[in-house]
Amino acid sequence: MIPLRDQEYIRERFAQELEGRVRIDHFTQKASARYVPGREECATCEQTGQLVEELAALSEKVSLTIHELSSAPEEAKKLRVDKVPGTVVRGPAHRPLR
Repeated sequence: MIPLRDQEYIRERFAQELEGRVRIDHFTQKASARYVPGREECATCEQTGQLVEELAALSEKVSLTIHELSSAPEEAKKLRVDKVPGTVVRGPAHRPLR
């Protein structure tokens, strides 16, 4: 998804600028094989998940945790995520950026 040239650029920027660990918590929703009343399908969850996985793989300082929103409601509430895809990035001070 991220072009190779851009991956190298991002890798270099991460190496130069990341002063500490970065945590990414990504909330997603798997596609349902059945119709679930009241549940909207997430049109961009798969692509967004692939993007954050590729981004996290570009530096050892970046850790990624992927959560299924319906399976991790307390973690989502704690991080104030109520929609998917939802991504929270936290640096050394653990202050979230949603």
